Order: sequence, then structure tokens, then C-alpha cells
Amino acid sequence: MRHDRCFMGLFTSTALIVVFLACVPSVAFSDTTIVSVSGTPLFDNNVSHFGEIYDWPYSTSWTQSQPYADVTISTVLKPGGPISAFLTTSLGPATDATSQIAVGGFGLPPTGSDYPLLSGLTLPPGTYYLTLWSPPYGAESTLWALLPPDSASIVTDTGAIVNASESARPVDYPAYPPSGTFHPLSSDFLFSVTGTPVPEPTTLGIAGILLLLARRRVVRSHAGDRTKSESLAVCRLLVRRR
Repeated sequence: MRHDRCFMGLFTSTALIVVFLACVPSVAFSDTTIVSVSGTPLFDNNVSHFGEIYDWPYSTSWTQSQPYADVTISTVLKPGGPISAFLTTSLGPATDATSQIAVGGFGLPPTGSDYPLLSGLTLPPGTYYLTLWSPPYGAESTLWALLPPDSASIVTDTGAIVNASESARPVDYPAYPPSGTFHPLSSDFLFSVTGTPVPEPTTLGIAGILLLLARRRVVRSHAGDRTKSESLAVCRLLVRRR
């Protein structure tokens, strides 16, 4: 009977753990849009030069309150020449390579596509700055899709926000583009950031506690069985001596 109770206790605890872990991955391990800024870009009118990546570094940023893995950063570009993309944890004159998370160089992306700039990143909670820049090369400039003021469609995950887009004039930055003196823009650049949320340590801790409780229940049950067996052995010995 005790073995039956032990088995049922272990089965119940294990079932609770399985149900708990089955619910967590559906939220914690699915691909998620962290932030997204979309809309109709200003490629073909007289303000399109504000997104011209030609000796002018441009930047946009977001803040996230939880960690993500397998992060991909994409944007919409009109190709004209090679560009460089920098992801940093700060922006402005105090920024240097120690703030850099990733950097990439790119040729001519397809026009209007959701072009992946950086991928395979793991980002803890914090604020991140995406800066695009191209040195002068005497050819047509690549354009970063810019939206009319107050027209952006913004989607964010829980605890994430999109910050202002900014630009720095050529005379305002040294050799490292993210360290320039940036000025806020009234419009937003198109970009999106997707990734897989990383489970909170408390989530994994709860599962560990449930496993520990299940193990302790089994140990206590076995200990009770040993005590009962020892008592029976003593009683038999006393009967024999009589």
C-alpha cells in the first residue's frame, strides 16, 4: 500500500512538472518580434535625402527589459553603395569599440526588402543602438527607408520600446561612426528586431524545486519502508526467544 502511495506521489509530482514545462516553452522558446517600425517609406520625394547613408551616420535604437537569443535585425534599404552596420550599447562622443556588440559590412541589398543586417545575437536587457554608415565613394548613395513624421506603425514585445531615430553630420563624428554627435529626427527609420525570449532564472528554479520535492517524497517513502521492515524483524526475533 505504501509503495502505491509512493508511486502515486511521484507520478503526481512528475505530472505537475511536465505540465509546467510544457506551458513555458510555448511562450519562452517561440520566435518573437521584439520591436518593429513599419510603414510607407519616403524613397521618392524631396525629403528622401534624410535617409541617405553617404558620409552621414544614422542611428535608431530600442530598449528591452528581458533577454533574447537568436536575435536578427533587419531593415528596408534602397541600394546605392556598400554600407556598414554597427550595434552598440551607447551612442555619442563617449562611445568606442568597448560598447560594440556586433558590426557588419554589406554590398547592395535588394530594393525594398526586409534586409537582415545582423543575426545570431544574444542580447540581455538594455538599450541598443543600430547605426548605419557609408564612407564617400563617389557613387549613388544607399537610402535607409524613412517614414513621414508620426506615420510609423510600431509593434513591441512586453517591456520593449522604440526610441528616437538620430543623425550626425560628417563634421560631427570621428573615425568610429557611433561616436559622433547625434541629433534627433522627427521621422522614424524602418527596422525590425526579432528573437527568442530566454526563460527567466525563476522559471527554471521553480522546475528544480518541484523535482527536489518529488525526490524528497520518494526518499521519505523508502525511509518509512525501511523503518517498518526493521520493526517487523525485531518483533520476530523477540517471538522466537520466547
